[in-house]
Amino acid sequence: MVRNKFVGMEELTINAIWDKFEVDKDGMLSRSEIRKLLIEHLKEVSDAIPQLISNSFKQRNSDLKVKPGAIEAVVSQPEPDRASIVETQMQVEIREQQAKVSEMIGDIEELTEQFMRKMDRNNDGRVMRGEFFSTFRTLLYTTADSVRRLA
Repeated sequence: MVRNKFVGMEELTINAIWDKFEVDKDGMLSRSEIRKLLIEHLKEVSDAIPQLISNSFKQRNSDLKVKPGAIEAVVSQPEPDRASIVETQMQVEIREQQAKVSEMIGDIEELTEQFMRKMDRNNDGRVMRGEFFSTFRTLLYTTADSVRRLA
């Protein structure tokens, strides 16, 4: 079960994130610490987009070659033209996805506010360790359950 894989990793992962961004060691995440966390995460996502999309295109290309009836379509097109078309489509998708992430970074104040509201469960204007852990556990379990449904 996918969820069980997160049990041991979850505390280590969440602790590492907490320790990295709770820099003033006051037991809570401030708005600026959450902002830094979001910016760093979004930059990591943006940096990962080319590889993720490349892998996705490779998988789609592999699936095309295997499906009955698709082989004729692949063979009927000269390989260099087909490769350049796929490369162009991939570059367009990379640019589009990175533009979405850049837009999120541009709206970082609103995004920070949304995260503050989501994590600050007792509405005291601060994100305490327990609130942070609870929110991230929910995210990990939601992701794990989604992966399990896809498998």
